Amino acid sequence: MVKTRRALSSLFLFFLLVAVPLSAQVSDVYIVPAAADTPGASGTYWMTDFHVMNPQAYPLRATLVYLPTGGAVGSTFKFDIGANETVWADNIVAEFESPVATGSLLLAVLPEDNPSVPIVELEDYLDLSLVLQTRTFNTSASGTLGQGIPGAITGLLDLELDGLSAIATGIRNFGSSGPVASGFRANVGALNLGQSSVTLHVTTFNADGDEVNSSPFILPPEGHWQALLPVTIDHGSIEFWVVDPEPNVDDFVFPYVSIVDNRTGDATYIEPKLLASPSFIAPFKTGGRTPTTPIRTDQVRRVIESARYLGVATVEGTGRSTRLKGPTAD
Repeated sequence: MVKTRRALSSLFLFFLLVAVPLSAQVSDVYIVPAAADTPGASGTYWMTDFHVMNPQAYPLRATLVYLPTGGAVGSTFKFDIGANETVWADNIVAEFESPVATGSLLLAVLPEDNPSVPIVELEDYLDLSLVLQTRTFNTSASGTLGQGIPGAITGLLDLELDGLSAIATGIRNFGSSGPVASGFRANVGALNLGQSSVTLHVTTFNADGDEVNSSPFILPPEGHWQALLPVTIDHGSIEFWVVDPEPNVDDFVFPYVSIVDNRTGDATYIEPKLLASPSFIAPFKTGGRTPTTPIRTDQVRRVIESARYLGVATVEGTGRSTRLKGPTAD
C-alpha cells in the first residue's frame, strides 16, 4: 500500500501540515484507544490514569464510557467539572464496575447535558470542549514506567470508499520476555465505534520498504481489540486500513501501537498518522465530511446509550484539582 503512494509524497506533506492544528486542538469528544487495570507479560501490571481539564469559564457535565476488550457491553457515568478545573483518577478503569480489565475510553460533552451553553453553529461545539490526557503505566518496584496516551479526535474510515489509511513508524518487535529478557514487543490494537464487526488490516514494512507481513484482524462492534504484532521486525513501520462490510455506515476505527521494552516493562505509545485528503482533515474549510467530530453523528450517541449507565460520579478535593470517583467504585 505505501509504495504506491510515494509519487504523491509532496502532497502528503501538505496533508500533514494541514493536520497539525487539528491534532492539537481541543474537542468535545475524545477517544482513548487503550486503557487497563490488569497484569501483563513478564510480571508487569498495567494501570491507566486520567486527567481532564475544563478550559471554559463555566462548568460542564461530561460523559465517560468504558468499552471492554472483546466487545462486551460497556459502562458509562457522568461527572461535573468546574470552570478551569482539573478532574483526575489514578486508575480510571477501577472507577467502573469492571476493574482488572482492558479496553478503551470515550469522553463526550453532550449539548443536552449542558443546556445553558447555546449551540448554534457547528463551530460552537468548541464551547463544550475539554482537554484530556491519560497515561498507561507499569507499576514496578524499580519505578513507574509508562506511556502518555492523548485523547484522539480523528478515526480511520474505509480505505476503498474514502482512500484513508494510517501509518505508524518506529516499530520494534524482537527478542524475548521472561527471566532472560531482551528486545521489545509491539502490541497493535484498535477501538471500533461501529455497530458491526470490521476487518482491520495490519501491514508491516521493514526499514528497506519491503512488505514483510499483512494480517487481517476482526474488530468487535463497539469494542476494543489488542494483539501482539505477528512478525519479527526492528526499525520498521505499519500501515493500518479498514474494510467495512457496511459501506453506507461510517465506522470510526482508532488504531495504535504500544511498544514495550522486555527488559524493563517500559512502554511507548505510537499514534498512527492519517494518510488523507484535506477534505477529511480540515472539513470546515473544504466542505468535506467530518470524521474529526464524531459527536455530530448518531454513532457516538448509540455507543453511550448501549452502555450500562452507572449514575453520576462524585469528585473529591479542593481548589481546581479534584479526584474522580465512579458511582459504583469502592
